[in-house]
Amino acid sequence: MESEEAILREIIIKIGGKGSEALVPILISKSNLDEFKLAEKAKMTINQLRNVLYKLHANDLVSFTRKKDKKKGWYIYFWTLNKPKALKYLLEHYGNERKQLENFIEVRQKKNYFICSNCHIELNEESALEQNFECVECGELLVLKDDRADIKKISKDLEELDKRITHLRGLVSKFELPQRKVKMKEKIKKFKKKGKFVQKAKSMKSVKKFKKYHERKAGKKKRR
Repeated sequence: MESEEAILREIIIKIGGKGSEALVPILISKSNLDEFKLAEKAKMTINQLRNVLYKLHANDLVSFTRKKDKKKGWYIYFWTLNKPKALKYLLEHYGNERKQLENFIEVRQKKNYFICSNCHIELNEESALEQNFECVECGELLVLKDDRADIKKISKDLEELDKRITHLRGLVSKFELPQRKVKMKEKIKKFKKKGKFVQKAKSMKSVKKFKKYHERKAGKKKRR
């Protein structure tokens, strides 16, 4: 199965285009990278780099902070790759691809398709009927297409895609697990604080009741 770097390279190329793969080993190794140093390491001009980074940022795959250069007076941007978001982006892409493959198999199993052996033009049964089962390009008689080979190939592609999806989910959960632990710790702290507050409130109520009881008792004695 592909490495984490190979998967991230696939995502960045899909969004950033050719040439953007040079950023992958740099972005995955560090965070808060100076864009000028990043451009130098990736052997890109600053404009080429920004063009790729803006595309990635539009999909929430990278984030940035900026600091003002005290000597030069302009702002320098520092970029960080959002690995969990990047992996989820590809996971969503694979999910859509999977639906398309499933839909192809389902349609091909239910409907007949016809093809021209000369022009290789393919038509569904309704369209072929409208053309009297003749090719509009060469006039050749359309023949019923045997989709078994295509269905077999797509089924294999689907199996391979499922393996990649499972592997990708494992990588996503690896990043999400520490975040879940942090959130759980925060919740426990809140519950503990809430518990202390409740205990304090209860004790305060008991003190007030005790005071009121003695005040009433003292009042009765004075009346006597």
